[in-house]
Amino acid sequence: AAAAAAFVGKQFDVAMLEELADEVSHVGLELPEVHFLRSRLQTGRELQSRIAAVLGATGDERCDIPALKALQQQAASCGLALSGLEGLSAAVEAAEAMQARARDSIRMRKPLAELQQLLEDAANMPVYVPEVEAVSGLLLKAQEWLRRAGTAANQGGPLKSLRELLHAGERLGVETPATEALRARIRQREWEESARRALSGKTSINTLAELLEESARLGAFNTRHANNLRSRLESALDWDKQAAVLLGRALAAASAKMAALAAAGLVDEESQDDYQPLVAPWAGPDGQAAAAAAAADEAAAAVAAAMGGSSVRSR
Repeated sequence: AAAAAAFVGKQFDVAMLEELADEVSHVGLELPEVHFLRSRLQTGRELQSRIAAVLGATGDERCDIPALKALQQQAASCGLALSGLEGLSAAVEAAEAMQARARDSIRMRKPLAELQQLLEDAANMPVYVPEVEAVSGLLLKAQEWLRRAGTAANQGGPLKSLRELLHAGERLGVETPATEALRARIRQREWEESARRALSGKTSINTLAELLEESARLGAFNTRHANNLRSRLESALDWDKQAAVLLGRALAAASAKMAALAAAGLVDEESQDDYQPLVAPWAGPDGQAAAAAAAADEAAAAVAAAMGGSSVRSR
């Protein structure tokens, strides 16, 4: 009786209570303290069994966080040092951390691999976290989008459809390499359309050079469209050079005519003084050579810009 009374109000493990209960059973006496210890022992055995079941649960048998916390509270207040309490506390802590991870994954853009790792970690836990279901649904949507993006990459399609597919992927809130690949593909398609418009209609040297600059950034510098743009730019620069020479000759002739008119007294000196600075740089063979050299310099600048340098002034 004294030994049994010593256990009342104190915390001992189940094994010690079982040992005491065995000793009392040999005595053959019914003591109030023994009845209390047997009741506590039964409670301890039940809690011990529930803890073991909870920590070993899988699939649909897993408990949620509130159930784990309730069991943790019961175990802490039963007055017994139960085995598995540390594991139970660790399971609650891990479940709460998983809950925070899942909520964070739903609120913010996360890489696809990170979501997959989260689901794998959650599947190995003995606790059910409802927020993980939302992550699972998000991952399924991302995988379906990846399937559609793969089909679009292989088969192409209208540019409008590709843009809509990209916007749908961005709204998912999941980071995937396919998103950037699709965005790059759309930029290339948009460049191809701009190149076709430039090749089929009137355009400027500046536009041709800028399109070739962009082709280098997109990795399309040696494509058919880029080669056609380069050929047209070279032709435009050649024409520009010839036009500069002709302009120089025309200005030189106008200068000579102005001088003849002045010699005949048909032009006053004030008009000649105003006109001469405009045509003097282009007068004579030296002026024509200067016109050709200026055109060549602009051509070189345009070619450098088309190869990835600065843009060219539109002529």
